[in-house]
Amino acid sequence: MNSLLWFKKKFTDVKTMTEHEQKRQKILAAALELAAKRAWESVSLLDIARKAGVPHQDITAVFPQKYDITSAVLRDIDDRMSIEDLGLDGERDSLKDRLFEIVMFRFDLLAEDREAMVSMLKPAMQSLEQAAQHKQGFCHSMRLIIEKAEMDCDHVLKEDILIAALGLVYMMTVRIWLQDDSPDMTRTMAALDRYLERMLKILPLQDRAEAA
Repeated sequence: MNSLLWFKKKFTDVKTMTEHEQKRQKILAAALELAAKRAWESVSLLDIARKAGVPHQDITAVFPQKYDITSAVLRDIDDRMSIEDLGLDGERDSLKDRLFEIVMFRFDLLAEDREAMVSMLKPAMQSLEQAAQHKQGFCHSMRLIIEKAEMDCDHVLKEDILIAALGLVYMMTVRIWLQDDSPDMTRTMAALDRYLERMLKILPLQDRAEAA
């Protein structure tokens, strides 16, 4: 189920959703549809409001800035990534393998609405100002990956270093993914494997599976 269908499914489940949440999901579904057809920079909040069938003042009440919509889409992807059981075992699977599977699963989620996500992500990849707007959400995403991979973060400073290192790996891989139109993401997987290998050679990390 792609992100657009997921948002629509959530929107139709009105019994468990507040009016605010219904409106939120309707706006996100409309934004994804527009982003898949046009450059995200050319899509305005008014365009999204019209597509979603909500008053302009309602959309700004939920998402004051357009980058808040991108952040919300990525947060929902994080939620899906967090709850998915990937069958990983910290005793059996190496840290590199766990990180690889989790990050590639996140790319799988992005690829479900590839056209829309490429459109939404490109501005942040091309502008430091726009990238800075997503810094908090990006660090949250990296922290979720670290937790899901069961990386050893017994110190705050160590966690910050891991977030920075993994964030660099992720951003370099995203640049490949944006250009990778192969159905199996071969280039993306090869790049991620290479970048993770380099990262783990530099960082002194002890892993249960690798120590066994």
